[in-house]
Order: sequence, then structure tokens, then C-alpha cells
Amino acid sequence: MQRNAVWNTVQNSLNGIIFVVLGAQLPPMLARLPAVAAANGAGSAWGLLGVLLAITLALAALRFFWVWLSMWATVFRAGLRGRPTRAPQLRLLAVTAVAGVRGAVTLAGILTLPLLLADGRPFPARELMIFLAMGVILLSLLIASVGLPLLTRGLHELPQPQRGDIESSARIAAAEAATRRVEKLLAQPPADALTAEVRPEAAQQVLNVYRRRLDYGHAAAEDSQRLALQAELQRQLRLEALRAERDELYRLRRTHAIDDTLHRQLVREIDLMEESLAREPPP
Repeated sequence: MQRNAVWNTVQNSLNGIIFVVLGAQLPPMLARLPAVAAANGAGSAWGLLGVLLAITLALAALRFFWVWLSMWATVFRAGLRGRPTRAPQLRLLAVTAVAGVRGAVTLAGILTLPLLLADGRPFPARELMIFLAMGVILLSLLIASVGLPLLTRGLHELPQPQRGDIESSARIAAAEAATRRVEKLLAQPPADALTAEVRPEAAQQVLNVYRRRLDYGHAAAEDSQRLALQAELQRQLRLEALRAERDELYRLRRTHAIDDTLHRQLVREIDLMEESLAREPPP
């Protein structure tokens, strides 16, 4: 999460630098616009602006077609999987196409054009390409700034998918998988006699937790909070019980009811259990 935030910050900073470069290049480019138009056969600056407008509209149409094709491909795939999806509105497609305006990559690429060729001659039509790229970016941003408020006016929010049933099914599937895994481990031969004696009781406690989840569904956030609170209260009560055990052992040692060796052994066991419970993160 932190890495993504850092990367987004760096990306936004680089985008900002590129548009600062755009602002620095624009005034001298506009001043040379008539000369650029004459050198490239556009006739006049107005003819060059007409070419710029035609390119911008062509790119907008191409962007709309790509969004339309992508949306319909998504709807088609959902239908094949048995999950019918409502076809998107043309207005929503237009909003998506207009909102997707970017220009950082285009501008960064066009500014890498060399000033001169290998033989020392000026790079042909370099200023024309830079002007067209900058113009398309600025005009697209202007269209988005004006068009988006108009296109989104009165646009109702799309209904969000209901997650309750999906979440409940996922929780049930996870609990069933956990139950099967514990039962499979329980069926394996024990390593020693003590494990054979203790493991069924431990497994039964774990299975009881997951069976309660399956019985109650465990779909609501309330149930999740209830179980988390129950686990935390059990941990706290267990810690208090261990402290009481330790106090009693010290009392027995002071009254010489037990010897020092047994006292250290029992206290050591309590210390290990207490340390294990203290390391558990609170839910």
C-alpha cells in the first residue's frame, strides 16, 4: 500500500513537470505558428488549426469506439459465464471516453525528437509535430473540462452489486475448507502417544469454531465483531487465570508446600503460556 502511494506521488510529480514544460514551450511555438504553417504547406495559421481540430476529433471518435468495444466485450463475456450484465448507456460511454484524456506520454515522446539529423540538417517538420501534439493535448483537456460537467449532469449513480450473498458464500466455503483440512490432519497417524491423546481434543475445539460459523452463516459484520470480541475476552480471561496460578504457586512455595524445583518448573510452564497469549495480536 505504501509503495503504491509513493509510486502515485512520483507519477503525479512527473506529470506535473511535463506540463510545466508544455507551458514553457507554448508561447514561442505560438509565435512561430505562421512560419511553421507556411513551411509545411498549411497555407496559414488557421489552416493549421483546422488540421489540429480534425486530429482531435478523430482521436475522440477512436477513443469512444475503443470504450464501446471494450464495454460490449465485457458484457459478452459476462453473458457467456451466466452472469447477464446490463448494456452500458451511450452517455456513460461518452463520459468514460472524455474522462480518459491524458497527454503526458504523448508530450514526453514528441519532445524527444532530435533537433538535427545525423548529417547536420534540421529534423523535418519537428516544430509542426510538437505543435500538433501540444495542441491536441490542450484541446482534449479543454473539451474534457467543458464536456464532462455537461455529460454528467443528471446522470444517476449506477446500482452497486450486492455483496452480501457473495460474501456469505465465500465465508461458508472458507469454513468448509478449514473443516476438511482439520479432519484430514486428524486422520493422520500421530507422532507419539501424547499427541494421540491430546490432538483430538485440540482438533475438536477448532472444529467447533468453524461449525458455529457454518451454523450461523457468519455473513453479517455483527457476527464477525462478536466472534472477535469473544476471542479477545477469552485471551484476557486466560491471562488473568495464569496470573492467579502464578500467585498461588508463589504462595505454596512460601509455605513450603512445594519445593523449589517443582515451583520453577510450574512457573516456567505458566510463563511460556502467558508469553504465547501475549504475542497474539488483538482482533
